Amino acid sequence: MADGRLHTVITTDNKPFDKGINDMERKLDQASKKAKEFGSSLDKSTKNLGESIGSLAGRYLSVAAAVGVLTTTMKKAIELNANFERKNAELASVLGTTKDGVKDLSIEAEKLGRVTEFTATEVTELQLALARLGFTKGQIIDMQGTVLQFAAAVNADLGRAANFAGAALRGFGLEAKDTGHLLDVMAAATSKSALDFSKLETSISIVAPIAHTFGLTVEDTVTLLGALSNAGFDASSAATATRNILLNLADANGKLAKGLGHTANTFPEIIESLKECQKRGVDLNATLEMTDKRSVAAFNALITGAASADELRTALGNVDGTLNQMYDTMTNNLVGATRELKSAWEGLMLKFQESNGPLADTARWLAKILNLTTDWIDANNTGGKTRKQKEGDKTLLDKYKEIGDKQGREAMLAAYERDRAAADAAYQKDLDDYAMYRGNKSGYSQGQARKARKRMNKS
Repeated sequence: MADGRLHTVITTDNKPFDKGINDMERKLDQASKKAKEFGSSLDKSTKNLGESIGSLAGRYLSVAAAVGVLTTTMKKAIELNANFERKNAELASVLGTTKDGVKDLSIEAEKLGRVTEFTATEVTELQLALARLGFTKGQIIDMQGTVLQFAAAVNADLGRAANFAGAALRGFGLEAKDTGHLLDVMAAATSKSALDFSKLETSISIVAPIAHTFGLTVEDTVTLLGALSNAGFDASSAATATRNILLNLADANGKLAKGLGHTANTFPEIIESLKECQKRGVDLNATLEMTDKRSVAAFNALITGAASADELRTALGNVDGTLNQMYDTMTNNLVGATRELKSAWEGLMLKFQESNGPLADTARWLAKILNLTTDWIDANNTGGKTRKQKEGDKTLLDKYKEIGDKQGREAMLAAYERDRAAADAAYQKDLDDYAMYRGNKSGYSQGQARKARKRMNKS
């Protein structure tokens, strides 16, 4: 019986719904698969791009590093040659000759610079110092080797060592041929007393002329200075006091000669007089009456150390060959070997100035390489290349041929062949596409035709 109410019939037939769900899942699976394929392709493309960029960056960095090192080396070589030439010109001027006139000195400087720890430029500074002291070219050649050994043995600059040796020779009235013995004594004094090069450099210039006039030898003078240095006197005070004492001893009517009861004109007489004062128990007041206030402390130190001074004089009496031994000791180590390596390298750099301008030729070659590298980088930084640009690569290849860079030439040729093949293939495809459009307009859209024409116009 109808009761006037609406009844809804619910069915259990789910086939249409299931079909829709299945279709949706299938499409989602397909989309997921496509996404994975795209992701894989993107990763591969990114990796290839990264490798390409890394390879290109590596090439740029390698070229930049190599050019940087070469440029720095060339710059140092140019500066080194310029400084060496300037020193030789100054040497020629002091000797009153021309650059050719000091050629033999220049050769000697290069030779010593290659086999010792000092550079050729430093050896030239040694020669210059001796020339300023009035030594002739021949004397300089005879003296330079010994002075060089002395500088290394006492760890002094070559220029200062040369000034010291030259001034000492002049102060003691010696000849250039006496350089070896003079520097043997000086080197030995630095190992047998508290004297060092700096102290000798200061004191010898003050006392040498007076000591020579008094009749003292190099050994005598250095003994007195060494005794005072051992007693703690600084170089200037010791030298001044020694000079004043010698001047007082030379004066027969002076207070010191009267106090001693006699003059003392030789080193043995001086030592005997000092020992006599010690035996007599001469005190400070007595020595003050015999000397001046500036010398009294030094005179008392010599009296106290008379026996030690005598022993030092004996030790300095037979020192020939000492300098060679000290030189070998000071240079036969890692520091000496490193310095010799540095000198040998600078010797190699100086060779660039010889023959017919190899330094200038190398500089011009480097300039060409830099310019060609810049052109190559600019060419590779322009996205798509036109045919005109690709022909420019051919011109660049020809430039590399002029330089003779075989490796660069082969690399450029390979790059050019790859680019040319790719360009020709793309151009042929554009021609085929356009021909298809002309033959079958209905199967080829106007948009595709426009793109083809656009690509063709760029080629």
